[in-house]
Amino acid sequence: MFWGIFIHDHMVSMLLLFIAVALINNTIRLSVYSRRFIINTMQLVGATRGFIRKPFLLKSVLHKDKRHFHAGRSGLTAGYKWVGNEP
Repeated sequence: MFWGIFIHDHMVSMLLLFIAVALINNTIRLSVYSRRFIINTMQLVGATRGFIRKPFLLKSVLHKDKRHFHAGRSGLTAGYKWVGNEP
């Protein structure tokens, strides 16, 4: 009985991981596709691959930091409400 639940949980986790990776991949592809004219213009004037990638990486790092901040803040708020320390 225990192994059936264990395997089921791992299958659900793997499915959710696959969905997350697919969503991230599609988001990156859409971002690049929407900026294809800017990227082509940068390539025409001689920009290196690193120079073209830098804005995308910087934007993703800033979004990550923003999400981590909000997730931590909402987790703390939920924890205080659950414990009952809310004034």
